[in-house]
Amino acid sequence: MASAASETREKRRPRWGLRIGIVVLVLVVLAAIAAVVAEFVLRGYVEDRIRDEVRSAVDLDANAPVDVTVAGALILPQVLAGELDRIDVAADDVSFGDLSGTATGTGLGVPIAEGGTVDSLDIDFVIDEDTVTALSANLSELPITSVSLVEPDIVADLEFDVLGFGVPLTVGIEPSAAGPNIEFRPTSVRLGDLDISADTLRDRFGAVAGDALDTRDFCVAEYLPEAFALDSVAVVGDELHFAVTAENAPLTQQAMETLGSCG
Repeated sequence: MASAASETREKRRPRWGLRIGIVVLVLVVLAAIAAVVAEFVLRGYVEDRIRDEVRSAVDLDANAPVDVTVAGALILPQVLAGELDRIDVAADDVSFGDLSGTATGTGLGVPIAEGGTVDSLDIDFVIDEDTVTALSANLSELPITSVSLVEPDIVADLEFDVLGFGVPLTVGIEPSAAGPNIEFRPTSVRLGDLDISADTLRDRFGAVAGDALDTRDFCVAEYLPEAFALDSVAVVGDELHFAVTAENAPLTQQAMETLGSCG
């Protein structure tokens, strides 16, 4: 009889072991599912917070679309560390003084809590031909009839007065970054069917050509937080791009509201 009972116990042990194994496996699966759900919820929460902050910072409507991506396979370790490795943001209809366009930005080492310092921020503003017309007064002293973008220049059609005669000109203007300003320097001129350099026209007409060919600028510092600097300006295809950057910038409301100066 003892031998039969022993055999029964031996037969039952594998079954209990199998049951325990199944329970452990189920718990592991449930824990994995919970971790995935928690990661999904946390990522959504963080990205929504960033959207709200961006809308507030650039004065967009509460429901304006803003694309936000937080890099990294897992966001929880970044949150626990108090810093996001990288965020990418894109928004339309961002106003910049009299200009408006699309803005895309990348932040590296972005602190979770307000008051921290972001390692770097890079923002690219993209403006189309129609919007660039708002810069006409900054391109030339003379009245401009039309503006187009033909890489690498802003092309302005205007009328140049010579001894009381109106001479139509098409001027190619190269934009560039110069400190806090976007600088507009005429580089080429078309007189009728004749293409000549701006320097040649300056040599021929001297001061008379000044209104048409003077280098002019547009200060952007007064529209940017003080921590940002103008990095580059270029015509790419039929769009005007200008980039601003900030390094080791404090992310506080006061820092974002303190604008630069053109003086």
